Parts: sequence; structure tokens; C-alpha cells
Amino acid sequence: MDQISLPGGDNANEDLIASWHKDGITDIVILDGGTSVADRAYVDEVNGDAAWMVGQFARALEVHAAPGRAQDASLILALKDVHAAFLERTQGIDVPLHAWPVGAMSWVRIREDRKLGAYCIGDCELLLRHADGRIEHLNYWVNPQEAVLRDAVAQLTAAGITDGAERKKALLPMLRARREWMNTTDVPPALCIAPGGTFVARSAALQIESGAMLLGMTDGFYRLVENYGLYTDDGLFDLCSRGGLAEAGRILRAHENALASGAALAVKNADDASAFSFQF
Repeated sequence: MDQISLPGGDNANEDLIASWHKDGITDIVILDGGTSVADRAYVDEVNGDAAWMVGQFARALEVHAAPGRAQDASLILALKDVHAAFLERTQGIDVPLHAWPVGAMSWVRIREDRKLGAYCIGDCELLLRHADGRIEHLNYWVNPQEAVLRDAVAQLTAAGITDGAERKKALLPMLRARREWMNTTDVPPALCIAPGGTFVARSAALQIESGAMLLGMTDGFYRLVENYGLYTDDGLFDLCSRGGLAEAGRILRAHENALASGAALAVKNADDASAFSFQF
């Protein structure tokens, strides 16, 4: 397994990749904490609440991910631990709903006989290139909020507001309303610590052929394909196979550093970018 995790700037990295192996099963989890839209941190003033959440969740999930337990059941048990820790850290503090951390997750379980189980919430990409070269998206999901955000950014750009900080300030009421909804809806589309109902999740169960390759990544890494169009999915697999994830990360950051303006992007000119690859 190869992996990489690059911060998007000077702030803490809100991505995380965790893996463990026990009882003949390899678990790999990739997490992308949602950048806070609050005025302050409430549980971790150094690294931020999103980074705190993904770290707490990864540790709790390793504890609860028993081989015979369903992935969704393990996830709920882990979130209960994170929620309890959050309440303990914020005891006596009025934390607004928009400040409750959220994130995205792809979790794969790989057994020794190459049986794969995947459970995904949010927009962490999970791609499988089969031995015959066919590429399958195991977490195909179009976030409807992305179109809303693009339209809002286009309106700001048309009004001459292209600075990332100014755009975020203008978008903040909408972003906070969306975060409050995520933390209260009975159909949460993102990983949240006290879900109001059943997650909008994608799951898969496959028997993998020898020679296949799995590639998981946060949306910051997938910008190589989705935002910048530097690679197709197949080209991205070739790049990661040939040069490794470190080379892909170098190309990503070099391209972003060369951009004259971030006007085409939503809020951040460079995002935390993480990925793992697993060869069967």
C-alpha cells in the first residue's frame, strides 16, 4: 500500500488515512474533515475541530471494527465515542450547530481471499481498476450542493469578488446554513458526530481479481481529474502506478502554484490532498 497526505496550506491537515490489519482483514479508511465555517475552534485550538474529529473517529473505528460486525454498525459505535468526547470537551460551552464538525469517508475492508467491502459517506473518491483495465467508481456520488456553490461563486466573480477570503466571507451565511442542516437532517449526506438519521451512503461488495488496483482519495487529490482536467481516471491510475502517489502530489501542487488566479475554484485555491493505492 502506498499513501500520501498533503496539507493545503499553512493550517493543519484535515485529511487522514488510517489502516490496520487484524484477523486476516486489512482495513483502510480515508477521511476528509469539512473545513470549519465557525468563528473559532471549540475542541482543538491548535489543529482545528475538523482535524480533531477525523483523528478521534479513526481511533474509535479501529476499536469497533470487529471482523464479524457490519461496517455501518461499527461506524455508529465509533461515532458514539466521538460524540461523547465532543460533549466532554465542550461541557458548559454553547456550540452553534454550524460549528459541529462534519466530514467525508471511504472505508474499505480487504480480506485475504481478495473479497472487498466498501462503505462510503460523502465525496472521498474510491476507484477500482480491474485486471482487464475497466475502471469502476465504488463511491460515485454527485453532491448537489457543489452546483449551488459554483453558481454562487460565479455570481461573486461576475461582481468582481475573486479573492478567496472575500468570497468565503460572502458565502458564509449559506455555508453555515448548509452545515446546520447536515447536523440535523434525518438523511445526513456527510459524516457527522450525532447523525439525525440514516446516512446517505454507498456500499459495495466485490470479489477482486489478482492484478487489480484500488485508488482512494479525497476531493483535493482528485482535482487532478475533476477540477483541472490534467488526467483522465485511467491516466491517473497510470501516473500513480508509474511514479507513485508522491509524484502525483508533486504535479498537483506544481499546477496549483502555477495558477494565476483561483477564480475558477470555489473557495480554496489548494485543498488538503490525500490518497492511497492498493495493489491486488
